[in-house]
Amino acid sequence: MAEDFQALWEELTISNGLSNNTVRCILQDSRGFLWFGTENGLNLYDGYAFKIYHHKIYQDNTISDSFIRVMLEDRQGNIWIGTDNGGLICYDWKTEKFTNYICDPLNETSLSENSISAIYESRDGTLWIGTMNKGFNRFNPISGIFIRYQHNCDKSNSLSNNCVRALVEDNDGYLWIGTMGGGLNRFFVEKNIFEVFYYYPNQLKVLSSVDINDLLIDQTGTIWIATGLGLNSMNPENNSFTRYYHDSESSSSIGNNSVNRLFCNGRGELWIGTNSGVDQYDINTNCFNRLPMQSERAILSLFEDSAGTLWFGTLNNGILKLNARKKKFYSYSHDASNSNSLSGNTIRSVYIDDAGNSWIGTEGKGLNYTDRETGKIRHFKYGSIVPNSINGSVISAIIKDRYGYMWIGSWGDGITKFKSPLIPNETLQDVTYYKKDRKKPNSIADNIIQDFFEDSHGNLWIGTNDGLDLYNRETDDFTHFKIKPDNPASLISNLIQSNAIVGDDVGTIWIGTWSGISRMYYNPEIEIEDIHFSNYSSTTHELSDNRVTCLLFHKGVLWAATGGGGLNKLIIESEQDTLSNFVYYSEEDGLPNNFIYSIVADDNDNLWLSTNHGLAKFNPESENFQNYFQSDGLLSNQFYWGAGCKDSDGNIYFGTINGLNSFRPGDIVDNDHIPPIIISDIQISNRSIYNSPEYQYLLPAIAENHVMELPFHHNSYSFEFVALDYVNPEKNKYAYILEGVDNNWVHAGRRRFVTYSNLKEGDYVFRVKGSNDDGLWNEEGTFLNLIIQPPFWRTWWFITIVAGIIIGNIGYIIYLKIRRYLVIEHLRQQIADDLHDNIGADLTEISIISEVLSRKQDAQNVDIQKDLTKIGSISRELVDSMSDIIWLVNPKRDSLYDLISRLGDRFSDLLAQTGISFRSENLDSLRKITLTPYYRQQLFLIFKEALNNSIKHSSFSEIILKTELQSRILYIHLIDNGKGFDMSLKYKGNGLENMLARSKQIKGELKIISVPGKGSSVTFRGLI
Repeated sequence: MAEDFQALWEELTISNGLSNNTVRCILQDSRGFLWFGTENGLNLYDGYAFKIYHHKIYQDNTISDSFIRVMLEDRQGNIWIGTDNGGLICYDWKTEKFTNYICDPLNETSLSENSISAIYESRDGTLWIGTMNKGFNRFNPISGIFIRYQHNCDKSNSLSNNCVRALVEDNDGYLWIGTMGGGLNRFFVEKNIFEVFYYYPNQLKVLSSVDINDLLIDQTGTIWIATGLGLNSMNPENNSFTRYYHDSESSSSIGNNSVNRLFCNGRGELWIGTNSGVDQYDINTNCFNRLPMQSERAILSLFEDSAGTLWFGTLNNGILKLNARKKKFYSYSHDASNSNSLSGNTIRSVYIDDAGNSWIGTEGKGLNYTDRETGKIRHFKYGSIVPNSINGSVISAIIKDRYGYMWIGSWGDGITKFKSPLIPNETLQDVTYYKKDRKKPNSIADNIIQDFFEDSHGNLWIGTNDGLDLYNRETDDFTHFKIKPDNPASLISNLIQSNAIVGDDVGTIWIGTWSGISRMYYNPEIEIEDIHFSNYSSTTHELSDNRVTCLLFHKGVLWAATGGGGLNKLIIESEQDTLSNFVYYSEEDGLPNNFIYSIVADDNDNLWLSTNHGLAKFNPESENFQNYFQSDGLLSNQFYWGAGCKDSDGNIYFGTINGLNSFRPGDIVDNDHIPPIIISDIQISNRSIYNSPEYQYLLPAIAENHVMELPFHHNSYSFEFVALDYVNPEKNKYAYILEGVDNNWVHAGRRRFVTYSNLKEGDYVFRVKGSNDDGLWNEEGTFLNLIIQPPFWRTWWFITIVAGIIIGNIGYIIYLKIRRYLVIEHLRQQIADDLHDNIGADLTEISIISEVLSRKQDAQNVDIQKDLTKIGSISRELVDSMSDIIWLVNPKRDSLYDLISRLGDRFSDLLAQTGISFRSENLDSLRKITLTPYYRQQLFLIFKEALNNSIKHSSFSEIILKTELQSRILYIHLIDNGKGFDMSLKYKGNGLENMLARSKQIKGELKIISVPGKGSSVTFRGLI
């Protein structure tokens, strides 16, 4: 069967989003994106969609012209774009900005012309810009100065023509210039002179044309020249040329003499784009291989990407993609307009005979036969009334036995047997039909034929929908094996499945049914009645599903495919001849679908499984699955019953509902290109940062440092990402994680975006990784540091300012309080001094004067004597009271120590005169305990009153004033050993009530305990 090369081609046109179908240049940048320059727009392609840049009038930062002729990426990653009438453009992807350079007629250091036809960067970083009519330019991007080189009629060593179409530098540093009309030029840069190579009629070792479209220098240093009159190669050592022309009589010649573009990949392969398609030049055989296309296409540009995919830009036909890594599945299907196609698309069975001819059974469209040598397909007639036809239109089983007979089983119409090989254009030979005949017990068991199997003894076994049959060649009839409910050693089920009868290495026959697996050992010498079956099912063993659709015995292992339970591995112990283990594989293990139709083992012991959703390659050693789908070139993801086989060359065939696929397992090579991962778009609140002027400031930091810092008020962030592998981008897969939000990697499958909302301020890292179509992952991936600034009221500077203001205010308040306190303290000291110096002194003086006058008065004047005595007494009392007031006001006496000392001093003289003992305890520990004036005053008055009462009424001989401080709780105890009093009796005077009242005023508690004959105690408890 012929190779379907068209399966490797894909087209991208305006219907796929391309801006224009004429593609003049192709570039893959250092990030991995593809760029296509068309006659109406610059296109950026990521494998999924095109992003188009057009010239927009009166808008800044757009390209100066939409007609793109040439492109180049320099060593710094800038993309230089030559336009038809808009000059030279530089694109900086870090800022997403375009810089336009145009011709200024008044400035000789500007670009010589706005129509750019070639761009080249030499090894020293110099940019060389060719124009259509004004020669070429040497450009320094830093200075922005262009140096012009043009044809000068007065100088023989000047440029030969001002239409420059190609520029390239050789290993010696010479610049080669291809012109339109002036041939080839070699430019000696340091000498500033040109050497010209023309076309000369009747000379064979020179250029074939003066019109040059493209130049290329290969790895050997050979210069290749594309012209409108054939391809030329030049040996720069001897300046000799070799011409290559199209020869209609030779399939190994170049396909067309009009050569437009040249491309050489890293493997040294030379690709040539002509006006009729693509040629590949084989330097070893000196032959050209034409790539087959559906129709001739004029190729204007060629490029091979980093994964080995070839891209061809055409005139008016868009982009052609030749996927060298795409899986080479060949397709055969029904085409109503082609008589040499299959008769139907639903393939029910397939068989390749020993001569390599294909027998293909369809569902409802009969049997097809393909002659390997001629490739012609023969459609067999079907129907019982048609002579020498095939019984039935649904062909479900095919086999050729060792005697040269083809057995064709149908679904419902029995078996057709005929002699093979076929005689061309002749009717079938030696045809026999077998159908169920109720009158003949030894006829076929059922007209639904599922499978044929020829064992090592040459016996032919037929699986039907009503049991297993053994064909007797001598009697030309059948022996039946069926389920017997009363015999567990009989067949497990009568419903035998397609491709479900196999034999192992020891002659055992295995039969897969809709109720499990039966096993029998057959020897012709054994009587039929003595044949026993061993049965295996999910009820007795670990078979994952009883609906066995296919069996394969390979390398000592029985493989069982099921209709819903995946794949079963049954390991056979040859010595014991028993099943020792059951292992099954399902979708959870990587199988694309648990419903398997067929199993075929390739020459490398891999298993190929056709399923209800894709084709799987299974490696029994690694237990890994590699899955393939319609996007890989299969005709359908849904395969069909029993249609699977391998030919003697190792090619594998599987039937689908849309035709037949075949392939060479060695051609199904996994993609080993690790794709770069790019965050292709970032949206903030559903607005792309690349299209929003307000976010343009973010781009440099993102491009250079992978950092994006934003204010807190943005509440939605979306990331779009892409794995830049173009082999089959629809199968690329992705995983992402936002560190700080996600705990684990999120496997997104083929989804390429994610949105996060309501992120709090903080530092996050968004990471993304991806795979190519064959599941090879770029584990490193890419990342973006996302910094969300806190609101200004939570920033360090704001908090610092506020804290400073608060601390300053607190400090100021404290300062005011301290200042006020100092003023009060000063005032208190001044009052104490004034009371002591003025009022206290005056009262003392009054007291003294009254005493003196009292002594001078006549004793007979009794009334005056009494009054003077009274004045003296009152004056002394006032002096004592004034002394207490001065003590209370004095700020130097604020400690608890001073309070207790004052009480002792106040009554010390009186107590000493009466011989009463007074002592204070814990006095020294009270020096550092300060009291407010009011608190101190109330305590003083309370215990002054208590001492007065004790002295007046208690008749004690000893009194103790004890003080203690527990945390901030002050305890003061006044204890005497006097006669005490009865607390239940009421006494005249307000002393006790005043004491209790003063205690409450300072939020204290006063306890007075007195027992007649046992003394009294006054205890104060209060918080200080």
